[in-house]
Amino acid sequence: RMANNRAQRAWLEKNFRRGVLNMDCSILKSKTTKRMTLDVASQMGLTDSDWKTKNVYEVTMRDMRDAQLRKQDRRRLVAARVIQIVWRVRCTYQTTKNRVKIK
Repeated sequence: RMANNRAQRAWLEKNFRRGVLNMDCSILKSKTTKRMTLDVASQMGLTDSDWKTKNVYEVTMRDMRDAQLRKQDRRRLVAARVIQIVWRVRCTYQTTKNRVKIK
């Protein structure tokens, strides 16, 4: 059992020095082009539906930035629609409340 612990410690030290392990001894994933692109997209708040993940090797930073801007525009439009609907409902409620006297 003692030899097993030494072997494990030696393996951990060797792989930590090689950059394969994190400080918490979890195994690092190698940074492939695909993984780096997916990480950048995730950091930019993009999901698979926001950009063409099939073209992961051909996508540029400009493409990802454009996808991020399109997503922001869509979210802004949705927020504006929600505000308009709430405003209309509130105005309709106020006008009908004034017309109909509830006893």
